[in-house]
Amino acid sequence: MDFEKELQMVTAATEETIENFLPSEMSFQKPVVEAMNYSVLSGGKRLRPILMAETYKLFAIPWEDEKGLAALVPQNPVLHRFMAGIEFIHNYSLVHDDLPAMDNDDMRRGQETTHKKFGEAVGILAGDALLNYAFETMLKGFETDRICEACMLLGRTNEAEYMKRVAWALSVTAEKAGIYGMIGGQTADVCDEGKDIGKDELSFIYENKTAALIEAAMMDGAILSGATEDEVKKIGEAASKIGNAFQIRDDILDEKTEKQGKVTFVTKEGEEKAKATVSSLTEEAIAILSSFEKSNDFLLELTYKLINRDS
Repeated sequence: MDFEKELQMVTAATEETIENFLPSEMSFQKPVVEAMNYSVLSGGKRLRPILMAETYKLFAIPWEDEKGLAALVPQNPVLHRFMAGIEFIHNYSLVHDDLPAMDNDDMRRGQETTHKKFGEAVGILAGDALLNYAFETMLKGFETDRICEACMLLGRTNEAEYMKRVAWALSVTAEKAGIYGMIGGQTADVCDEGKDIGKDELSFIYENKTAALIEAAMMDGAILSGATEDEVKKIGEAASKIGNAFQIRDDILDEKTEKQGKVTFVTKEGEEKAKATVSSLTEEAIAILSSFEKSNDFLLELTYKLINRDS
């Protein structure tokens, strides 16, 4: 497997999937929609929707096109809506993180942040709109024709049961994005700025601010593919390890936060312990992802490279 080539193709296919759900820039709400689309289209790894789709592949029946080629993005219309939704939630969090009251950043991904380009008021509204639009997008997965197509692609006939799975995935997403997930972690991070916090609180921030949305993405992929409750739980455990390792790796790479006096795993435990923890969490996550009946070599390689990246 040429991982880099496949990653490029998967990312491009995921990008196209997300773009299909962007709102139309028209009428009197056009300024906020322009700001929403600007944020989403400003780049990024598309990590969460890719992880969702690749986890889906672990449990779903493989789908091939008329040429016998495996789909880069599984052809499930409900999954597509959740992939877009999780990316919209991620981007809303970035828009709000950049605001003057939060991190007060002027640049992201090499271009002006949303509030710098469109103004603070529209920036706030764009973040609000992305969060709301994420759930609007995912909720439309309940529509009968989409449920029917999803069941057909999965080889299922019980549409009522699949609707329950869509509701389950929505519940997971809402919790992981809210006060018991990402927002809870962001709150602790903001309120603890400048304080010498302990390891327990630092772990809480990492688990919720960073790992929770990765957990939502991978658990949703498993849920929508028909995985059992035990399998979804294991996926959540692997995703937690991936998210925590991802954040610690960020700490190792990010000298800026250390210079600002911010407490991180590196400042608390030292760089060598941080690297060892990243290695341990990576091995544990890969062991879980390798324990299922089906394998996904691309997902395993993606996990390793994301956590052990150099930038």
